[in-house]
Amino acid sequence: MIKSKTKRIHFYGDVFTSTALLSAITFDSIEAAFDWYNFSFRDPKLVAGFVAWARAEISRFCDLFARQAFRPDLNTEVVASCVVDALENCRRLGYRGLDLSIFLQERLAASVTSALESRAAVHYARVNAAIELDDFQTCLPVDTPDWPAAFFPLSGHKITSSLTVLAAVALSLFGEVKPLVQSKLVSCCSDTLVRFIDTFSDSLIASFKNSD
Repeated sequence: MIKSKTKRIHFYGDVFTSTALLSAITFDSIEAAFDWYNFSFRDPKLVAGFVAWARAEISRFCDLFARQAFRPDLNTEVVASCVVDALENCRRLGYRGLDLSIFLQERLAASVTSALESRAAVHYARVNAAIELDDFQTCLPVDTPDWPAAFFPLSGHKITSSLTVLAAVALSLFGEVKPLVQSKLVSCCSDTLVRFIDTFSDSLIASFKNSD
């Protein structure tokens, strides 16, 4: 029944509307099935069979959801709204004694991480090009217009041209990631930013050493 209903969803136009419909159909159906199952099978030990089925349905939901919500051209604010809606719909099951939100959160976190890594990848070339062009001899004061001192204060220090590019790109990526923080997937958001900065740490350190 769930598969039949979700197949009739037209995934075009407003992405949030489509994913919200997918979420409502999936979790409302699981909730109705859970009520029927509890009424039909009184032995609590048999609930494990239902949980296994529900997890399989949520896995299928996540596959469909990821194809629609985690597109590189989609604004992250829309992605965040879709994720929050899915988590809220799943959390309702917890009120009926079937809490699968942790499982859903883990599955969505993997998809969010993959989507954010794809977005970060477009910035790598820009930073790498700046590192290659930087002679690491010419230092700029921290009050240079290109340096976001409000976010990265470096009082009393000097910076090089590649660091200004890295800071600007990291700030841009943070702007893309920020809307997803409200979806309770903070860890995968922060991990993406940390990995992005860490990717260039060895290159920058080596470049500074080579300039000595």
